[in-house]
Amino acid sequence: MAEAPPKRAEEALKKLTAQLECGVCFEEYKDPKLLSCFHVFCKQCLERLVVQTAGQPTLQCPNCRGTTTLPSQGVSGLQSDFRMHNLFEIRDVFEKVKKPQQTQCENCEKNHSTRICRDCSFFLCKECAEIHKKWKTSRNHKISKITDIQASADEASMVSLKRKFSCCQKHPENVCKIYCETCHELICYDCTIRLHRGHQYDLISDTFTKYKEEILASLEPVKHHIAAADKALQDINTREKEISDQKVATETDIDEQINQLQHSLEKRRTELKHQLDKLTQHKLKSLAAQRDRVELLHTQLASCLEYVEDSMKTGTQGEILEMKAPVLKHIQDMTAEFKPDTLVPEEEANMLFISDNISDLNRACCEVADVVEEHVLCDKNSYVSGKTIRIVTIGEPTFATFHAVDRCEKGCLQPVTEITSELVSC
Repeated sequence: MAEAPPKRAEEALKKLTAQLECGVCFEEYKDPKLLSCFHVFCKQCLERLVVQTAGQPTLQCPNCRGTTTLPSQGVSGLQSDFRMHNLFEIRDVFEKVKKPQQTQCENCEKNHSTRICRDCSFFLCKECAEIHKKWKTSRNHKISKITDIQASADEASMVSLKRKFSCCQKHPENVCKIYCETCHELICYDCTIRLHRGHQYDLISDTFTKYKEEILASLEPVKHHIAAADKALQDINTREKEISDQKVATETDIDEQINQLQHSLEKRRTELKHQLDKLTQHKLKSLAAQRDRVELLHTQLASCLEYVEDSMKTGTQGEILEMKAPVLKHIQDMTAEFKPDTLVPEEEANMLFISDNISDLNRACCEVADVVEEHVLCDKNSYVSGKTIRIVTIGEPTFATFHAVDRCEKGCLQPVTEITSELVSC
């Protein structure tokens, strides 16, 4: 249980350290600079991204691609991000809270620190902490034990331990207590004598009270825009779902219609094949009957030929003469009944698939239906125009041909059956 507070501080320190990494070089920030899109990067990283745009030095944010126009001083002229500087300071407080036995008292510089002043962020030993509470300038400061801080070591608690004052850049030994409104910078009392003589300045506390509401009020439109953007994202998400659902429904409609078309074509295929089978059977039946008649005739003629030829070979002259009369009559009857045209096939091989309209059908199938966007007239975002619009006279009817389009210049699919107009000038 004794190791829990240091472990908690270590986890909080690890989380904090991750915030101190530049998104370009992936190292700790070095002189972090703030872009107009409020993203922060190292100064040296940004200097490599500077380009000239229309004669102006600019750079594009690696995160959001927003463009920042640089001041005359270049990247150096960009505002330094005090938040990152504060995080580094908070990280230092974390380190000292995590290992107080390695942190010397900032007053006597002899003993290990066991206390911390919550107002001036000094790490003190027990003896110096007692003295610190007796000084006139710090008698009201709140001092806490480092072990108590370890028990609640998180970023919020560390922020409360950060120094609540800034040292003057021109006079490092002095604390900045004044804000110069002319130069927009923190200064000390010594600065007001020479460097900022004649400037508009006031105490930081009073100036902060003066501008706090203005700063907070300036965030109202930002909050409004964020709410609008949140709603837009929600609407976009909803619209994406609607479009995805509509895609599924439209695909179902396409499948149903095409399947119905395929069913109609398959039905027509069956009907055509049935017609073909029926016609084929009729022709084959007719030819089969003709074959039977021709085969019978062929048999009769062959029998006659065979009988007579055989009789001529085997019969005596008297026998042949005796059969002459009936045989010749029979041959005469058979040849008289013979009709050559009955030997021609009664059916023609003339079955055809008439496909003159197939090409039109194929073309129609390739162009059948369509998937389009539906554009309808909106009350305020659409308009009508036409070449036949003329100057009108009050009280007299006039006619014009209108072409209805939406704000995207696309023709409206929904029929426009009535247009109400108002005469605004004449």
